[in-house]
Amino acid sequence: MQECSWMQLVEYARPQSPRATRRRSKWPRNSSHSASWVSELPPMTYRTYIKKNPETGQVYAGKTSGRGTPLRNVTQRNYGHAYNKKGFGPAQLDKSSTNEDAIKGREQMLIDYYISLGISG
Repeated sequence: MQECSWMQLVEYARPQSPRATRRRSKWPRNSSHSASWVSELPPMTYRTYIKKNPETGQVYAGKTSGRGTPLRNVTQRNYGHAYNKKGFGPAQLDKSSTNEDAIKGREQMLIDYYISLGISG
């Protein structure tokens, strides 16, 4: 590799090459383009669900959230759920709302209800 004339004058100079990791974005951070995709997302919604254990009769109440359909979000939450290993069946959609506080309250109502019946999981 042929050295530049200025490199001959600097004792430990090395040629600089651009790095792929330091490339700049086509759109600056403060650009209106950077967040335009956010407005295209569906709104965040919240859901409560229950899981029943057919052997013991226990019921587990929980909540989840997402931008998909209510059924899809509950199904995704059910995948890998810790209570699956305890014998509980698939999650069943209870209620859905865009108000997170309403769903938190609904979850607590379900928990309190199933505790009062003595079947809370």
